[in-house]
Amino acid sequence: MVNAQPADKASAIYVEQQAMIINAALMDIDRNFRVIWPVLTKNRPGPDRDAHDSFQLNFMVKSRAEQLAEDLNIPLEEAIAKVQQSIQLAGSESVMIAQYQMQIQQQQMAMQAAYAPAPEPDSSKTKSDTK
Repeated sequence: MVNAQPADKASAIYVEQQAMIINAALMDIDRNFRVIWPVLTKNRPGPDRDAHDSFQLNFMVKSRAEQLAEDLNIPLEEAIAKVQQSIQLAGSESVMIAQYQMQIQQQQMAMQAAYAPAPEPDSSKTKSDTK
């Protein structure tokens, strides 16, 4: 390696001033500042994207919330709230579907009972048995 020492006193003063400017800038950085860059490639829907998402979910590479945050370019906390809301809606939907299925099943059973053929008389009894 080459030793990067300034060649003269003027260069040394310049390097020292630049180092002080850089150190001052480093001290002034907001540690909570965050830049969210947009996705550089378009994630187009299709079989390849579906397979990629399925792989990530099945092998626990990413959670549903992480995938949603990445797809919509939103913070993870917001994506978690959306996933929780989806789970609640799916639960409500399942209850409603079960209620309607039960109503349909009851109607079908009533229709079957109404249209069921009358029971045939027992043919094993003969006239001689009735005496």
